[in-house]
Amino acid sequence: MRIFLSIFILIISFQSWTKADDIKDFTIEGISVGNSLSDYYPKELIRTKLLKPGIIYENSNYVRLFFQDQNFENYEYIGITIKDNDNNFIIYGVAGMFDDNNHDVCINKKIEIEKDIKNIFVNANIRKWDRVSSQDKSGKSKIIGTSFDINSGTASVICYLFTEESNIQSGLDVAVRKKEFNNYLMTR
Repeated sequence: MRIFLSIFILIISFQSWTKADDIKDFTIEGISVGNSLSDYYPKELIRTKLLKPGIIYENSNYVRLFFQDQNFENYEYIGITIKDNDNNFIIYGVAGMFDDNNHDVCINKKIEIEKDIKNIFVNANIRKWDRVSSQDKSGKSKIIGTSFDINSGTASVICYLFTEESNIQSGLDVAVRKKEFNNYLMTR
């Protein structure tokens, strides 16, 4: 229950206003797309993480670096997407994540967060989707998401519902992505 309350408080604390027109207005742990990752972390740490990124996106320069910080208020860890050849470390995506193997809890949290994002991005085009995860070769694990598209990018809430047999951690992601990066993800 504590995590659920934290998520609810998180959404309320995302913004001090009720409407946003730019994806940069939506922050996760105070981090916004379009800014430099070096505004938040030392360049030495970023370069070290670039040597072994958490995710390398195929046929692109995009990489996702993972950060865990005891000072995070609302997430266990965050994933930040940058381009590996960009010395300015411009952020193309930020995702706050926490693990939860209870699928019903994840879906309920997702629904609550969606309501709050819908109030922030009132003019967004909303897309709901549900698909089988390609990470689980059995075809039994699912990914259920809702995306809020605005001119400058996308905010999304996604439940990763993996089966116990897949041996992959289930959880919830709240993410923001610049339009350029989101377009890349949509064409993969």
